[in-house]
Amino acid sequence: MNDVKQVIVVRKDLNMRKSELTAQTAHASMMFLIDNNEAERNDEVVIKLTPAEATWLSGSFAPIILTVDSQDALEDLIFQAQMSDVEVHSSVDEQETLTCAAFGPCDSEDIDRITGNLKSM
Repeated sequence: MNDVKQVIVVRKDLNMRKSELTAQTAHASMMFLIDNNEAERNDEVVIKLTPAEATWLSGSFAPIILTVDSQDALEDLIFQAQMSDVEVHSSVDEQETLTCAAFGPCDSEDIDRITGNLKSM
């Protein structure tokens, strides 16, 4: 399997406090686990993982944090991911504001096509 990674893209224009930024990125990063939960009972968690997700969880498990300048820019990246069949999970704050999105975990090349030109924090 090729390199696997997860990229979280954060909006710079919100000027979030470090604690809020940390909470929002952590939430986005783990959403793929919640969305893949196939349990039929409330006291059970059964998660189906793709091979890439299993590789990421058993390997580096380090998300990469990148930034965009606006909600429009983040929404454009989310759309690109959806059109490219790259799993993407958005995170919103208490005011229902889109704060960030996690791309993957999946093949690094697939994510790089979408986020490869972005800058880190």
